[in-house]
Amino acid sequence: MKPIIVFFYIIIAAIILVQCTNQLPTPGTGPIETQPAAPSPTTAPVSQPTRTSLPATPVPQTLPPAIVNVKEWLANKLAIPVAQISVISYVAVDWPDSCMGINTPGVMCAMHVTPGYKVFLQYKGKVYELHSDKTGQEVLLAGDKLHSGNVALIAWQNAGQPCQQVTVSGGELIFGCYPGAKSMSLSAGRATDFRYFTQTYASFSTTTPAGQITFSGQGDTLANADQQRSLAEWARLVFHETQSGNPDPTWGLAMDYHRHGGIAGFADNVFVYSAGFATASTYNSDPPAFTKTYLDKDELHQLYQWLDTFKPVKYDDPAPANVMDGMSLALGLAGAGKKSASDQDIKAMLSFGSSLATR
Repeated sequence: MKPIIVFFYIIIAAIILVQCTNQLPTPGTGPIETQPAAPSPTTAPVSQPTRTSLPATPVPQTLPPAIVNVKEWLANKLAIPVAQISVISYVAVDWPDSCMGINTPGVMCAMHVTPGYKVFLQYKGKVYELHSDKTGQEVLLAGDKLHSGNVALIAWQNAGQPCQQVTVSGGELIFGCYPGAKSMSLSAGRATDFRYFTQTYASFSTTTPAGQITFSGQGDTLANADQQRSLAEWARLVFHETQSGNPDPTWGLAMDYHRHGGIAGFADNVFVYSAGFATASTYNSDPPAFTKTYLDKDELHQLYQWLDTFKPVKYDDPAPANVMDGMSLALGLAGAGKKSASDQDIKAMLSFGSSLATR
């Protein structure tokens, strides 16, 4: 493809990031903030990092004494053996006051910095957020939902690398492992993703091809294996985004599709991510449409089947020279399989991309 066409794709893709907004969509609809756009289809995108299996324990088994004390505090409150409580994650925090980040009506807080921990614990599928001082002797329960509530949370860990882990809850995330664990705010776009996921799916804990995930949600949908995998892919993407001040837009990119020209004057660009969402720009409308959509369960199943079965795909069908209203098509797939895609398979992928462009 000529260099000017490649440049054209990059400019279009960059506009997607600027134009898309942060509305919470229903599955398959609604414009919200997109990720930085993917590279041109002249090179098949690379899904990073490689997929591996996971160990069973998400945090080191040797816990700091303060975290042991926090576990014992919750066990006493629930009147259960402490061994039945598991640790999801924890991070050292300097709380801004003596209330350790939890405001209780009628309680006055001394305005001094209180070193301590933010801790996420789990018992029988229910997740608890606790705030403590540095000794773990003073503990407060966030949300005050000891018996009836559940904290919305996504926790993920990579295989064989215990410090490649991230816990997302509310508008914040914890990444890395103690004592090097850090916390930071979630970006607006990722916060929208998080709300959608936790409002849609019910809680589960499992190991997927993308890593081990503990998911605590308030939704009614029981996630199938593909949906669980997409949530793990999303958490892995979030982890890698925390490692760089300038995230690489190819992280997690599974497929890209481009259609230009034709009698209808198509100008479509679609980028599909293994985390289960797609961004699209369509310039043959007035005004141009910029959208982000979440894949449904059938679309996820089809995407993962292609990724796991086929080798990387690079397809480029330029518009015929000297033909009025000629149309060009381009497609890339970050396949990790061993089979070459047939013409019929590529035709199905093109149809898949077209359906997302016009949704």
